[in-house]
Amino acid sequence: LYYAPVSDLRPWARMTNMRDLYIRATNVSDVTPLASMPKLETLDLTGTAVSDLTPLAGMMRMKTLYLTHTPVSDLSPLSDMKDVTIFLDESQQAIIPNELRKRVKRIRVTVTKTQ
Repeated sequence: LYYAPVSDLRPWARMTNMRDLYIRATNVSDVTPLASMPKLETLDLTGTAVSDLTPLAGMMRMKTLYLTHTPVSDLSPLSDMKDVTIFLDESQQAIIPNELRKRVKRIRVTVTKTQ
């Protein structure tokens, strides 16, 4: 769905077996419908208006999460995820909660520089 005119993810909520979802540079701001996708492993939110990651809290299969160029300011909902790589802007590095920092062997955070 790269650059697609999508703002509502509710139509995709029934796709409970989906493993990868790329909604980069869309008008999506609410990821609540994704909570019904427990098999999701890769999620690209780059360039979206998503700020609340709470609906992703129970996604234990998540392996890769792209959050660059988003207004996300709280990563604590991701604290229980294991073996996930999270891509952040350099400016977002300060929002990594201590819970994630303590589990660095199981959670890898990759910081990319903004232009």
